Amino acid sequence: MSVFQHIDAHAAKIKSLTQRLDIVESVCGSPNPALNTSQISHHTLEVINAGLTRVKESDGHVEINTWLSHWSSESTSIVSSDKRHGLAELEDVCVALQSLLDTASCGVVVLELEQSLKKHSRNPTTILSLPDEKLVEIFEWNNTYDGEGNNCSIDISHVNKRFRRVALQCPRLWSVMHNGQNADELHTFLARSGVTELVVSLNEGLLKDSYIVFKPRVDEFLRVVSKHTQRWREFRCAIDNDVGDETTEVLHRYELLDCPTLQNIIFMNRMTNRPPVMLSCSSWVMPLLVEFKGQNAIPLSKVVTTLVQMDLELAAGGGWSIGDLRTALDHATALESLFIRFSASLTSTFTATPSEAYLQFPNLKKLEFHISDGSDTAEEFIGSVMGHFDAPLATSLKLMCSTYGALDGLLHAIIPNDGVFPALNTFWFLMESRRPFEHDTLPIVLARLPSLQHLHLGSDSFLNCGEAPHGIDLRSWSYMDVLDSRRDI
Repeated sequence: MSVFQHIDAHAAKIKSLTQRLDIVESVCGSPNPALNTSQISHHTLEVINAGLTRVKESDGHVEINTWLSHWSSESTSIVSSDKRHGLAELEDVCVALQSLLDTASCGVVVLELEQSLKKHSRNPTTILSLPDEKLVEIFEWNNTYDGEGNNCSIDISHVNKRFRRVALQCPRLWSVMHNGQNADELHTFLARSGVTELVVSLNEGLLKDSYIVFKPRVDEFLRVVSKHTQRWREFRCAIDNDVGDETTEVLHRYELLDCPTLQNIIFMNRMTNRPPVMLSCSSWVMPLLVEFKGQNAIPLSKVVTTLVQMDLELAAGGGWSIGDLRTALDHATALESLFIRFSASLTSTFTATPSEAYLQFPNLKKLEFHISDGSDTAEEFIGSVMGHFDAPLATSLKLMCSTYGALDGLLHAIIPNDGVFPALNTFWFLMESRRPFEHDTLPIVLARLPSLQHLHLGSDSFLNCGEAPHGIDLRSWSYMDVLDSRRDI
């Protein structure tokens, strides 16, 4: 049972106790609630006592002849020999006995509740009473992979003796290594992590307090953690103008690393006005690499062949190359999810020629673009990267645009014909533009999605759809089940 299931079970127990308490209050709130509308008469009590006496005389046996004399050899009758009066007397007995049964049942509920509350007060379910395996789940759930988890691990291990014992038996708590750690802490974390997979974070917390005390040495850090590449699961690296030259120079010394368990690479390029950063990790042995996240960084073709998910954040003039991006996408044939954020400011310079290369994404299921364009370059960006492509298995497309330019060319570039997305059933189109669509752009583009079932629209712009092309009635399209436009459409 997971810690969350344990908490749910505890909550259900408390709810059950509360419900039973409500029953007690509703049923037993008055001195004798079941008898409020009828009082047991003396005659009925005499009949009941006579019946109980007969049961006692028969060694506790309860039979029908307890009440009806003509069913037994007894000469005396408990109830009246007159059948009408006898029936009335037995009905009164039934009502009286049912009242006694109700009050007895109420007493059972009260006593059980008192025992449960007493037991609960002796053994309250707090975090201190949780078993060790539940504490481990809680500790690991709060652990992060960006270097912040190190502080959490240390804090947990200093709460009390039990927390420290449990924390030291939890290798995953100590599995994040970053070059903001001093040598002693780094070696301690490596030892406590045992054989669990590691997250290696380089320069990621450049503004953290631990980096203010001393400048982390990239070479010393990599010299230590490179001895454990057999356990690397995730490699995270950030560079800026202060540490960029040193980091890239040191990384070039480690071009031949064997990383058999590495699954994720996250690379953040925060350098300005520099040439494209070429990742030396392209020559690492990474047979299990499935995810790459990059900020102004493009993975080389050797890296992308096994990728299942690619997440890129690209700014115009951010030190990356359109050619490298096209090459990466051309070799990323195993991709199932592609997420690209592109931003350009009014002062951004971005020049590219439309691509004639044909990109194929045979396994792509989800495609997402977030475009923030202040210089009217979004259409040029899409055309230069995705000039010709197809995604036959893609089922979800999400396009979020904030641009000063028109959206017509952008839509036509992403959905140029009905052969690009033959299986697409969900299309999210969230836009903010100061220029409306042309006459019939939206219905023409939607008609190119033959399998579309769900359309989600959100807009801060005025969408001029005009009349639909011949044979297309927007109002009758059943898949337009969500329409959230803050202006007319």
